[in-house]
Amino acid sequence: MKYTLLFISFITSTLAIGQGYFQQEVNYKIDVTLDDVNNFIYGNEEFEYINNSNSTLNELYIHLWPNGYKNEKTALAKQLASMGNYFLFYAQRRDIGYIDSLSFAINGTPVSYSAFQGYEDIAVIKLPQPLAPGAKIKVTTPFRVKLPSGSISRLGHIGQSYQITQWYPKPAVYDAEGWKPIPYLTQGEFYSEYGSFDVTINLPSNYIVGATGDLQTESEVKWMNELAQKAIPSKVTNEFPASSSEMKSIRFTQKNVHDFGWFADKRWVVRKGSRELPNTKRIVTTWALFTPENAKQWEKANEYIGDALYSYSYWTGDYPYNQCTAVDGTISAGGGMEYPNVTVIGNSSSDFQLATVIIHEVGHNWFYGIFGSNERENGWMDEGINSFMETLTLEWKYGDPKFYDGILEAKLGQKLGLDKYPLNYQNELMYGITARFGNDQPIQTHSASFSNLNYGAIMYKKTGLAFNYLKTYLGDDLFKKCMSTYFEKWKFKHPTPKDIRDVFESVSGKNLSWFFEDVINTDGVIDYKAQRVINKDGNISLSVFNAGDIAAPFSISYINEEGKETTTWFDGFEEGSWKTFEVKGAKKGDNLVVNLPKGSLDIDRGNNNIRTKGILRTREPLQLDFLTGIDDPEKTRLFWMPIVGWNGNDKWMPGISLHNRTVPMRKFEFAVSPMYSVSNNRIVGFATARINARKTSIGVNLKRFTYVENTLSFESYVISKTELTYTQINPFIERKFKGVRETFGWKGSARIEGFANFLHSYSTIAGVDRTYNFNNVYAGRFTGNIQKEFLGGKVGLTPTFDAVYSESQQRGFYSARFKVDSEYTYFKRKNKKVYVDAFYAFTGELSPISKFSGDNQGRLQIGMGGTTGNNDYLFSGLFLGRFAPSNNLLSNQIRSDQGGVLIPTAGWNQLNGMANFVSLSAEVDMPVSLPVSIFGGLGFSSDFTKSEYLDDVIFSGGVGIPIVRDYFQIYIPLFYSEGIQRNIDISGIGFKNTIMFELNIDMMNPFNLLRNI
Repeated sequence: MKYTLLFISFITSTLAIGQGYFQQEVNYKIDVTLDDVNNFIYGNEEFEYINNSNSTLNELYIHLWPNGYKNEKTALAKQLASMGNYFLFYAQRRDIGYIDSLSFAINGTPVSYSAFQGYEDIAVIKLPQPLAPGAKIKVTTPFRVKLPSGSISRLGHIGQSYQITQWYPKPAVYDAEGWKPIPYLTQGEFYSEYGSFDVTINLPSNYIVGATGDLQTESEVKWMNELAQKAIPSKVTNEFPASSSEMKSIRFTQKNVHDFGWFADKRWVVRKGSRELPNTKRIVTTWALFTPENAKQWEKANEYIGDALYSYSYWTGDYPYNQCTAVDGTISAGGGMEYPNVTVIGNSSSDFQLATVIIHEVGHNWFYGIFGSNERENGWMDEGINSFMETLTLEWKYGDPKFYDGILEAKLGQKLGLDKYPLNYQNELMYGITARFGNDQPIQTHSASFSNLNYGAIMYKKTGLAFNYLKTYLGDDLFKKCMSTYFEKWKFKHPTPKDIRDVFESVSGKNLSWFFEDVINTDGVIDYKAQRVINKDGNISLSVFNAGDIAAPFSISYINEEGKETTTWFDGFEEGSWKTFEVKGAKKGDNLVVNLPKGSLDIDRGNNNIRTKGILRTREPLQLDFLTGIDDPEKTRLFWMPIVGWNGNDKWMPGISLHNRTVPMRKFEFAVSPMYSVSNNRIVGFATARINARKTSIGVNLKRFTYVENTLSFESYVISKTELTYTQINPFIERKFKGVRETFGWKGSARIEGFANFLHSYSTIAGVDRTYNFNNVYAGRFTGNIQKEFLGGKVGLTPTFDAVYSESQQRGFYSARFKVDSEYTYFKRKNKKVYVDAFYAFTGELSPISKFSGDNQGRLQIGMGGTTGNNDYLFSGLFLGRFAPSNNLLSNQIRSDQGGVLIPTAGWNQLNGMANFVSLSAEVDMPVSLPVSIFGGLGFSSDFTKSEYLDDVIFSGGVGIPIVRDYFQIYIPLFYSEGIQRNIDISGIGFKNTIMFELNIDMMNPFNLLRNI
């Protein structure tokens, strides 16, 4: 049956392609009753479906979206789980939701229905008679909805506060591409047919209701007007009053909308307002419904609603409806959620944030309501453009609101340097955080396929930046004309990306392929660089280099000594090339800036400024700050902070770090962190420098520490002291690879690096100093990583190849290691996981460069349980007790990047010489509140037979304490194979010295954390 329906859908879709624009019409009549004791609604629905296409329809797809809340098998539950939210997976019966008691009839004839492709929230009805072009049918059904917990998504209740959304049987859209049935999701919104609604709501008489449409019940209109005049109760309470024993019926009607939402609460304060529209001068009524405890913050809510109505009407076209309502509610789907004529607003931390959310959600009456684009596929056409309009409205209302207003407390905002940035820089910052790391996705990405970060940073913020860039390029008047034409042509319709492009290109007379093809459809960046000033006979010209990926238009501004700005736009040119442009009016002494206007898509503003005189013209003034801060394109920021380190050889190491790292990261980053080893009286520390080119980074790391310290003394007299230090130069290049999330679901990276380790010995014998070279080691390493995520888990492959040359031994060695790691959340309520790893490695000698033959010591060492300070032969990690003796707990620090047979150093935690090793290991989080796990590992190597201590097969197991998974974990082995136990017994170490711990100091660097998001 399923495949037959798919075939029919394909045929009808094919027939639909090629006909001119059309859209279906659906006219609803619904009567619904709220049971606020058992949290059900009972309804009867009748809708008229009109086929305006040129195709004959043989089936009807109906959305039953409350079934998205039914169990752990729904698309909603699976998406929430993939985002780390398992509430619905383990929801109790009282918290789930569903729709049932359905009995569809078409023109009075009962019909059956089936689930579409296993989705219980999509029904397919086989029509008793084909529906010809121009014909219409009447569909009726009773229905019952169990209202879920409001903690899940948009539909639901918190106590007796009700958010009734996506609640009734609703036909899917049929457009030129065919049927568009979509399951309910929390990330990824909707697509619905236009028509009219006539909805009667029955509920206890003391409920206040905010809804789509115009209220038609005179007694309720009178009551609402009376409530709007009542004073706010002096005693503020958030308790629900008892429900009235009397019921009331209230009726709402509305035309030219594609959805109907309603909200009910007995506690609300009611305030009424109005706003005149800019074009028609028509008056729109505004309603603000809020709880008494939020009264102070909501006292200007009607003003915020009116501001949105006016601004959006000015830039596009007048609001076509009679009323607009904002209600104070509790939802889990973000700060607010939009429906035609009504929006629900969550808790806000400040007046400014409340204004922002109300303006954004009211604005959706245009970009979602009036323009009914397919939000699931083209989310930028509603969320993105609406975010642009939101910022435009806030700038019009507040003049120049600062970035931190309503987001961070003023003192913290000023400390971070945010007080100087306009609101639009928030969009630049969010976009820059993901794009400068190369983690961004194209704006034109399916809503459900965005990563959590990019859903906000790209679909909202980058799109907002993009349209601000387009507006600044076209100019306000021409941009407004484009938007007004778009409004008149596509209001109450289903525009596509092609449709909005056609309007903008037709009205502007410009080829906007750079915008609609490159900016919207790719993850390419705009990056123009001010390169060189030319002053010829007093005429100023500027050479500009296109360091980005897009030949977008750009601006050049000159700023005179009085601070006056003059800006001219130029056509874009091919990436990777440079051109020279005359800056008319500019004089010597002026500052020139590429892409100066705020809210720019230019990914690196740090290369946009140049002076027309002086030296180091492209360098911004130096500013010394503490700790770190936001990237400032007008300053060269240098940060400092005190640091202190410790390891078992150098002991305490106070120092200072100087760096230029900011948020978002800069194209060139460096950090110099010298420290002083008090114990050994020498300078140690580390430094790094890297050039970030989004997906590719190239750089070099430097380190210098003591790795062995031996002291022979008699009473208080030091006979001899030997300290071995290493100085490392570590150049690298790394590249990220992003898979197509919705198709393959994989991502990867590759890193090639070199190691030059200069090892020195410092000796003092009987008070006489002796210093000499001990050994130098050179190596190359390739590390790859491929990961694939799936519901509840992920799997990855990490191959590592090393080639090493030891100068003192005149030997070359190689190793190849392959690790497969996987994790799966088996107990989702408590986020408990099982980890299974497989590992294979082999080593050998590079014969062509090996000139010395001797024993195996000094060859590459494979870690059975991971890399330790003893087998980190390239000094690639940071260990507290490198080469510490086996009776020292510091010797048991590991890095779990090799084998998984967790055994202490005294149990031969590495293999010397030419070796091969294969292991399988697992770790399971215990389903308890405390961080406790059990682990076990099994390993085999043919080389084990060469040791009198080891068997062919080794194993270990015990208890883990994952304090912070991947960063700090403790492993307590409780049993081992016989050979390992013998070696532990021979070494004479105690139980405490068998305990291992993983401490990934490198990963704890906050900038590395940000880079790995």
